[in-house]
Amino acid sequence: MKKHLFRVKQLADQTVGRAEKTEVLTEDLVTTEKRVKLLEQTCGSTYKRLFQTLSYQPSSDRDPDRRMKKLPESQVSAQLQESSTQLDGGLGLLANIYHLCGDGYFGLGKTRLGYEQDVEALVLNPLNDFLETDFPYIAKLKKQLNKLTLDMDAVKGRYQSMLKQTAQVAPQNATAHQVKVEQLKQEQDEAQARVEQCKDSLATELYKMCSRQSEFGRLLVRMMELQQEYHRKALLSIEQLMPKLHHWEGMFLQKPVYDVSLEDHLKATDREIAEVLEECVCAILDMGLEEEGLFRLAGSAAKIKKLRAEFDDGTPDLNEYDIHCICGALKLYLRLLPEPLLKFSLYDEWMDANRVEDVNKRLQALKNVCEKLPKQNFANFR
Repeated sequence: MKKHLFRVKQLADQTVGRAEKTEVLTEDLVTTEKRVKLLEQTCGSTYKRLFQTLSYQPSSDRDPDRRMKKLPESQVSAQLQESSTQLDGGLGLLANIYHLCGDGYFGLGKTRLGYEQDVEALVLNPLNDFLETDFPYIAKLKKQLNKLTLDMDAVKGRYQSMLKQTAQVAPQNATAHQVKVEQLKQEQDEAQARVEQCKDSLATELYKMCSRQSEFGRLLVRMMELQQEYHRKALLSIEQLMPKLHHWEGMFLQKPVYDVSLEDHLKATDREIAEVLEECVCAILDMGLEEEGLFRLAGSAAKIKKLRAEFDDGTPDLNEYDIHCICGALKLYLRLLPEPLLKFSLYDEWMDANRVEDVNKRLQALKNVCEKLPKQNFANFR
């Protein structure tokens, strides 16, 4: 109750400009949040329109053009095209899928058949999971961060006020006053830590949601695949559409990072060195060689998860992380490789080479095994 009163007072003071207000999100997170809201908006409008197509009763209107406009397929087509326009500014790949799906729905308008059950199970339910679970969770984290930030500002205000009163405290009350100051300082530090932890969790979820564009795209592709299965009369138009959809769906895989084989990552991104290896090693060489405990001291687990999410989203910024978080992200990448960098097939040879007692012979044996690595593994290992 007391904390709630402090929170209300702080909010009132900030409203009238009597108290300092801390910005909840950085500019980068504000931009990312807008992208997530755009995804939520288009996901919600897609779900609503698609649901309205279930159990549609055709009208008695005989005019083909007017009847076409009243079909749910036509309405979904219009919404998909609108979403394509909205997404085109920042989410171009997903916008292309929306655009192509809109064209597909327009072609299927006159030949609609009963595919409601499959659409509900394979398209509507996953979209509903996003709307009922994932997006609300992000909103819950944002609301929690707002409260924690308000609490932090309230504690900071009381702490600063207490500091200003220090010079006016009577000598006999100085000790008690100093104890209160230290208590408020500790409360402020704890409040700030809670804010940072919550902000990192929110940032992780925002970046993860942005990196899941491919899931939205795949749901739209699946929607059209169901159309292909149940609309035999429109098979020709569907067959012409699906290669284009699959092409754009495949474009989402051009930036795989974590938990993807080295070969697939290098091929998809047209790189010689894996992005995580290159970025992290360069950062370590630039600012971490003098640091004690490299690869031994653990970095913040929350920040490592956040950095991983940034790599998956294609927007890593290593300048905001300490060297131990960068090392942690690098170790996590190597640990999640489906095939180790040094290859399962060479395991016995690595072990045999390491058992050679003579140092020079051991080095030569290790070098011989190293030369057996595939070219891309050798380049990244080197």
